[in-house]
Amino acid sequence: MIDGAELQPVFDPCLRVFSVNLSKDGKYAGNFGMHEVIAYADEVVEDVNPFLDQHGVRPLTLPEMVHLYGALLAAKNPHGPDFLLFRMEFERGQQQN
Repeated sequence: MIDGAELQPVFDPCLRVFSVNLSKDGKYAGNFGMHEVIAYADEVVEDVNPFLDQHGVRPLTLPEMVHLYGALLAAKNPHGPDFLLFRMEFERGQQQN
């Protein structure tokens, strides 16, 4: 939850594109990526902050960006190699801290 807003990661398996839905105070407020062709989760993460700014939501922090990236990979396939590799790297980073 960010400033009363929530991002829901989306992966369209037919088009093979990523996007995020924005809800503010429990109501749909917009989608980032639906009208673009965003084939990689990191592109959503790198480019979402101007969209959030347009909707009066502060930019994501680095930990929030990492969480969104993982959530996008999980939306694509929670048992797929991309998400499993992300999870392994994330857990290894947590152990080092």
